[in-house]
Amino acid sequence: MRKVLSVDPANTRDCVRESFFHDGSWKTTPFKGLDWRGCVLDRDLYDSARLPEMLWQAVVSVSECQEMFIWGDFSGVRESRRIVAEWVAYTSFMSDLKNYSPEYIVYDDSALWVIDADFDATTVGLSGGLATKVDDLLRAKGTSLIDLTLASFSIDSIRSENGRYVRGVLGEAAIVEMLQRVNA
Repeated sequence: MRKVLSVDPANTRDCVRESFFHDGSWKTTPFKGLDWRGCVLDRDLYDSARLPEMLWQAVVSVSECQEMFIWGDFSGVRESRRIVAEWVAYTSFMSDLKNYSPEYIVYDDSALWVIDADFDATTVGLSGGLATKVDDLLRAKGTSLIDLTLASFSIDSIRSENGRYVRGVLGEAAIVEMLQRVNA
């Protein structure tokens, strides 16, 4: 059973991140939940939100999230802050300069999903059941977790040794699907 996180001043970035991710020694997935998968995005493509609204809305919808926590280094104060799970509240929070953080982690009490925006990329991770439901909602809008990743990273970069993390986040089945599409 995953440890449920909440707003707690003792929650450091490492504490929050380690609840969801393995350290660098993982073999097949960077997530602690072996059935987890998700997508990796170029965080600079999405302004202060660091991910597209349709993905954010899909995560909130399938998780039935009412409120979320955002861990960050806000003007030198490292803490988790609670906000209501609404796109306008989220984007307002993220675009307010007093809430600026170069990296942050978003999650809710269920600990069944995570958004980890670091200096390079935004990783969205979801438990297997949630990932399937998010993909279903995204496909209804003409995209998917794979497509969102491919919008940020070329197939060659994903295939390379440096693409190991992206492949681990996408998951084995998604990699097979992606390669079938590319080779078709």
